[in-house]
Amino acid sequence: MSWQTEKIFFDTHEMFDDFIKDCLRAKKSIWIEVFSFENGQLLQKLLPVLKEASEKGVDVRIIVDGIGSLDTKKEFMKDYPQIQYKVFNPLWNKFWLVNRRDHRKLFIIDQSIAYVGSSNIDDKSYHWRESIVRLTGHSIYFLVESFYRSWIRVDTEGKSLLDKLSEKAKRFVSYPFRFKRLLRHRIILTDSAFDRIKVKKFWASRIERSHKHIWITTPYFVPTAIIYNSLLKAIKNGVDVRIIIPAKNNIDLPFMKNIERFYIENLLKHGVKVYEYLPKMIHAKVCIFDNQVIIGSSNWNHRSRYSDLELDVILSSKDSYNLIHKQFLIDCDKSH
Repeated sequence: MSWQTEKIFFDTHEMFDDFIKDCLRAKKSIWIEVFSFENGQLLQKLLPVLKEASEKGVDVRIIVDGIGSLDTKKEFMKDYPQIQYKVFNPLWNKFWLVNRRDHRKLFIIDQSIAYVGSSNIDDKSYHWRESIVRLTGHSIYFLVESFYRSWIRVDTEGKSLLDKLSEKAKRFVSYPFRFKRLLRHRIILTDSAFDRIKVKKFWASRIERSHKHIWITTPYFVPTAIIYNSLLKAIKNGVDVRIIIPAKNNIDLPFMKNIERFYIENLLKHGVKVYEYLPKMIHAKVCIFDNQVIIGSSNWNHRSRYSDLELDVILSSKDSYNLIHKQFLIDCDKSH
């Protein structure tokens, strides 16, 4: 299976300009699922468009994460009653689920167009170096199902226990496909503990099957033991391994630099080329394995592999590969 069309964005302004145009043309639905959703320049540009669409009868839904969007009550959303808004595992009433976060970045229009990548709806993402892909094609169906499952898994206030159990039952009925089927449609989705086992094995096997190069762009590099050992094995087999991470002065979580130093220093000793991106925070999550490109929300850290809900897609077109390959080299030139 392959996507019908793929359009790559490395600039969030350009991506949201296209997304807004798609929203203005929407006839049925606009569904958004993001980790961070904060009031600012970007949201104030987007909300009037969503309001206009909802007033025309378009089904507008937004899911945000309870930690990524700490101000989950969002008083300003009261001005947009037509927009349906839910919070995944809010910290104020689900503290025992603090490690289960919705880290996906998914935008769906009319169940026929999808944007997948690293960009949230906040002003940080508006100014960071992100990577996003706009997709069309039959496989969008599975992204729609993924969003629907996220939507009905979020508990809403005032519902009885029976209603909640009923919604959970619907979730499993509406989502019958498994990892291998998703993979055939070029989708990598982490949703349950069982999915995570499959996804972790996929990433490790993808590294082990690479013969020429493994090029990684990630904001945080704290790999699991399996991934770390797989990379060491690839280096010993002569694979060109390169990693782009943010420079110390640009990273949004400075303590991550101290954590990742152990992995970086050991990999450098074995011949990995590590680049620190200088212009600004690089938040893109892109991997090139020989002739295959994967783009999405997953970081190269323990959270993405063991606890968070993530979404990545495998790109299929030669043009997409060439564009991502070219951009990686451009980013290397802007790094030390």
